[in-house]
Amino acid sequence: MDYLSEEKVLQNLFSEKKDSLILLITHRLKAIKFVDKIFLLENGEIREEGCFAQLIKNRSDFYELWNKHAEQQMK
Repeated sequence: MDYLSEEKVLQNLFSEKKDSLILLITHRLKAIKFVDKIFLLENGEIREEGCFAQLIKNRSDFYELWNKHAEQQMK
């Protein structure tokens, strides 16, 4: 799925299912902004957890991943 189609699918999914539990497993961080809680896994263990703003504020592993993602999007 191309990037723009993915964006539309995610927006529709999360806007229509506001009161539902949705488990999203992704390597593409664009979808992360739609979720309430993030779990960063490494070697099968939870390395970090929290909401997007909290994980960015902590400036740890998730923060580094997000910055790499942002840099790639600007290219």
